[in-house]
Amino acid sequence: MTSTSSSSPDAANNYRSGPIATAIQWLLFLPMLAFLLPIGLLLNLFAWARTYAVDGGVYQTAFRKTLPTNSAYRRLSSIVKVLNAVELEERTLDPTRFEEVFWAYCDRNGFARDEMGFEARPIAVDRSKLSVYRELTAEDPPFQVKITLMHSPRHAVICGLYDFGYMDGTSCLNFVQALLADYFDEAHTENRPRDGGAADITLAESVRPRLGAAYAFGVALRESWNFATGWARWGFSREAYDAFFPPEISVAIETIDAEDHSAMVHALSSHPEPIKPFEHFMATSARVAQAAGLPEKVLLLTQISCQARYYEPTLPRTLVGYWLIGRSTRHTLSEMQSVAFARAYYKSLKTELAELSGEVRTSLVRQAMLDVGGTGLASNLRQVLWFNNYGLREMTPSAGRVSYHWAPNYKLCTGILVNIVTINGSTCITLSSSVLPQATVEQAATHLKRLLLEPARELPR
Repeated sequence: MTSTSSSSPDAANNYRSGPIATAIQWLLFLPMLAFLLPIGLLLNLFAWARTYAVDGGVYQTAFRKTLPTNSAYRRLSSIVKVLNAVELEERTLDPTRFEEVFWAYCDRNGFARDEMGFEARPIAVDRSKLSVYRELTAEDPPFQVKITLMHSPRHAVICGLYDFGYMDGTSCLNFVQALLADYFDEAHTENRPRDGGAADITLAESVRPRLGAAYAFGVALRESWNFATGWARWGFSREAYDAFFPPEISVAIETIDAEDHSAMVHALSSHPEPIKPFEHFMATSARVAQAAGLPEKVLLLTQISCQARYYEPTLPRTLVGYWLIGRSTRHTLSEMQSVAFARAYYKSLKTELAELSGEVRTSLVRQAMLDVGGTGLASNLRQVLWFNNYGLREMTPSAGRVSYHWAPNYKLCTGILVNIVTINGSTCITLSSSVLPQATVEQAATHLKRLLLEPARELPR
């Protein structure tokens, strides 16, 4: 793979309808708005009334997880599957014993066996994790979770496909993390909260006043307007077509080893105005997205876990369930490339999390009341820059050197996803897109790794 620092015209043009189609869309904007706004109001106000008249309000619907159990929108979130891969670079796994560990974990945590799947496939010793990952991107098994163990005599890659309607991205990591702990350390993990279970958590009473009916009513009105204006603009466009019939998914992965990661963090902290990894990752991701051909105006989507912030008792973030919410704001890639922007964004995010205010409050209410109806139906998904930084995570040291990558194995279109997580000291990068071609995504991943390491190269080791 080679890096690139210039925009790709072919990739940029791949985002847009033609000029005639665009003109037709604008001519139809007002009639479509008049048609769609009453529909949006009807759906969202019905959801609001049902939530507060029947379900006990947002507080009760989010009592155990942020994604409601009974929702007309669940089918939309369930067409998205999370695909992750953990490579054990120095060790392999016995497929028979690993399968036994898998089913024992499922039974211990109350997963129904008919909703889970397991498969083991032998691979060559020189098989790369990227080729393994790409092999599974087209699979869509009829399970909540399916684990596929790819094993050779020298290494192993554990791939999981998870129904996003039941398990968030953090939980998908925690699921395979528990399997490795059970396999190597006989940990007998119980990490799925259930009523009366060992890991049961519930929404804190202190947040109830922030989730009242009046505020939720305003959210329902706002999302109705967003839905109507968004689809009035994009309803007859190529972008709307791609939301239902997206091109083939492109994916690329890179890993920064522990030594280079430490040097990078040291360089960032040694800056005259110390830079947090989150800020460095966000600003650099915007540079790479622009170089890859993403449109200048993007919807920045970040995910935040509510588990350790609003649920009690406070337990380690190793549980399996659904506590993520999506915070979405509109920006330009040019402004996002500034560390000052990333710093202000991060500061605002921390304030909103501490106070349950702003977009974080709106996102929690929107998701518990409307599910994905608030975001997934209100945007041109081709313009989404989905940025996730999962911070520092650990897997059992008994597994040796490991790397972890995940991306949505989705049918909904996304401009680009940048997913960064540091596992046992190594920074693991995953880029995926259902719009950009494979070669462009591979170049973007190489480019991102190179730019992330630039601060470290400017300092003596």
